[in-house]
Amino acid sequence: MNKLEIIFDFGGVICDNANLPGVMGIEIPELPGAFDAIRMAVSKVGHHHVHILSKCSIDAETFIRHWLIDKRIARTGFFNPRDNVHFCRNRKDKAYFANGINESFEFIMIDNRWDVLQHFINPRAIPFLINPSQDENLEWEKAKAENNEIALRTHYASSWEDGNPLLEMIINNRLEQ
Repeated sequence: MNKLEIIFDFGGVICDNANLPGVMGIEIPELPGAFDAIRMAVSKVGHHHVHILSKCSIDAETFIRHWLIDKRIARTGFFNPRDNVHFCRNRKDKAYFANGINESFEFIMIDNRWDVLQHFINPRAIPFLINPSQDENLEWEKAKAENNEIALRTHYASSWEDGNPLLEMIINNRLEQ
């Protein structure tokens, strides 16, 4: 039986908005490999256990839902743009939200910001830092050097090219337990 939820951030993890701060448009591409990661996650745990969580404004919520539909996210097996796409207004709230998804399951939180993942103190959380900016990467490295418990258990990949095999290994290991 599956005991794992997988949560993907949107900006910088699925959507390539790194060079477009504040710009919202359907023409913004997905990050290479991001949809492959979602497809693999859905195939491992089922579409009801894969979520997208974004810290954004109320106005951006509509854009994100339209972007997901326009980019045909359903091709990944992710069928719930209404039920499994969630929003919050503060980065710290992502940890609060993730903790409440399913209180008996572990969860992988995939984000490109260490300042988000550092709040995942729950031992059920499996933080996964992917595609971070240079500043975010330096902050994570600094936290690891200081033996920060969350930083030490955070998985890291610089891109989905490296991240997909690592994510699949983590999921497989957790599902085998």
